[in-house]
Amino acid sequence: MKLRLLVLMFAGTGMMLAQAMVETAVSAGASAGAASGMAKAGKAIAGAMEGASKTLGEAAASETKTVSLPAVKKDAKPERTYESPDAIREGMGYGELVQRFGPPSLQLTGADGGLMLSYVRKGASREVTVREGRVATVRRADGSK
Repeated sequence: MKLRLLVLMFAGTGMMLAQAMVETAVSAGASAGAASGMAKAGKAIAGAMEGASKTLGEAAASETKTVSLPAVKKDAKPERTYESPDAIREGMGYGELVQRFGPPSLQLTGADGGLMLSYVRKGASREVTVREGRVATVRRADGSK
């Protein structure tokens, strides 16, 4: 019994060594093939860079021209300014809120149909909840009232 075990151990070791040699040879061959492919890619990239360098050199040597663009006309209508979100109070109507403080920076509709609005203007930010057309809660962005 011990003799069989000893024979299997030596035979198994020989098979494992043969497997390791085959895998080493296969990976070495694959590495050589990949290296030659990479060398070709490197030469192609070098050729492209050389062509780009030549083109840029020719462009730098050519004359430069100044082009004037027409002036952009601004609208005669001045930009609307809104109040600071610090003045938003509970109980205000949604129409008054939008008229005085403008459109919110972010608006989400809740599952209950209420609106969650975020106002960020003039260094102030407020999180506003609107339910049934009125401001229900007003909180600072840090969560305090």
